Amino acid sequence: MVQSEEPRFGKPQGPIVASLIRISLILISHLEPSSLKFLQCCSRLRCFLHFSLDLIRDATAKASGYLEPFHELTAPLDRLVLCVVLQCHRALSRCSAVLIEIESAPILKYFPSKDERQKSYRRLLGATNELREIVQISFRGRNEVLRAALSLQAYESLSAGLEETSNQSRKSTTIHQRDENNANNTNSSKEASLRVFLANAWVTCKLLCCKLYGIL
Repeated sequence: MVQSEEPRFGKPQGPIVASLIRISLILISHLEPSSLKFLQCCSRLRCFLHFSLDLIRDATAKASGYLEPFHELTAPLDRLVLCVVLQCHRALSRCSAVLIEIESAPILKYFPSKDERQKSYRRLLGATNELREIVQISFRGRNEVLRAALSLQAYESLSAGLEETSNQSRKSTTIHQRDENNANNTNSSKEASLRVFLANAWVTCKLLCCKLYGIL
């Protein structure tokens, strides 16, 4: 998709990456959060987001310095990055609701067996992890876009949520270094980190939205 002899930002790649991201966003909005297709779609979206951030970085390098958010050279992809984060907000809220329902309802209400329930549970946590990674990548790679577009409350809540989960991951890493053979501890710590992020105000509050409606 990205060939070395072609410019990284421009007609050859820009529209392709944009189309792939748009298709992924549409699929994520309609697929069941605990399904395999949803998990696969989240994984692909993370890869496409990396490509778009590479294109933005190349455009910035060609301009010999910093480019403000939604500059004419990066505006189309900046809008896509913002759309990705906003869609992740919605998808994470859905993942949280489905997780609560799976855990609170009797097994046979939605699943034919305990094994099927566990598979859906693992896929749901995997998708949640992918969505969190996407938000982290966006926050680190194009922080100025989120700062400009999100409300102050939304930006601060998101920043605090990502920092909290990062601290949780660092603590877990320290513990695992002391007990490297305990895989259950690793899985439980990762799950705890995901639950911390799902409980963050940015995920749970529907009022934390974009303040610049015109840019979309």
